[in-house]
Amino acid sequence: MWVRYVLTAFLLAASCGVNADDDTGSSLSKTDAEEVVAEHNRIRDEAGVVVEFAWDNELAAIAQEWADELATTDMLAHRPENTHGENIAWSSAEPFSAADAVRAWESEKEHYHGEAIDEENFLNLGHYTQVIWDRSTLVGCGRAVSATGGVYVVCNYSAAGNVLGERPITVVDDGEDDDGSEPPCMSFSIGDYCDGRSSCPSDSR
Repeated sequence: MWVRYVLTAFLLAASCGVNADDDTGSSLSKTDAEEVVAEHNRIRDEAGVVVEFAWDNELAAIAQEWADELATTDMLAHRPENTHGENIAWSSAEPFSAADAVRAWESEKEHYHGEAIDEENFLNLGHYTQVIWDRSTLVGCGRAVSATGGVYVVCNYSAAGNVLGERPITVVDDGEDDDGSEPPCMSFSIGDYCDGRSSCPSDSR
């Protein structure tokens, strides 16, 4: 089985949990969605991130729409002019769940050593740093299978990570931010965006 994954980043938000009913906004079941959130939060916890992800149906619907498009075209590409963070994974065959995709992105952690995001390191670790980006609080994922059996998983994030010049983790378990000072109240800044390239980190302006 071959597995490939790509990414990009974008926007902002707040938080909540997976809906009590079975409507997740995508083809994923409630159980699948809960596993995706749990895997994201396990990875964040192991990295020392104190802010947890929560599922968002709107992000999931956007992700599902794009996963369906990728399965139809059987091509791996990002949604043009996306306004959310985005990780994409592809497998040549089943079984490959959305949680499997998250674990695949986790494999990039061996390349990450606490540095800020730049254009050189981004392509080697950007999926992982989006997962642990502590200003991202909402996630929604979709999954689709092409006619040739390829499995496409798309996850969208808000707020988006991988802002050039910033580190993924700003608030750590000891109550201090990454420069050793006390963290401010949690807030999100509008203006993080991607310039539209296929796989690009956000600039912050």
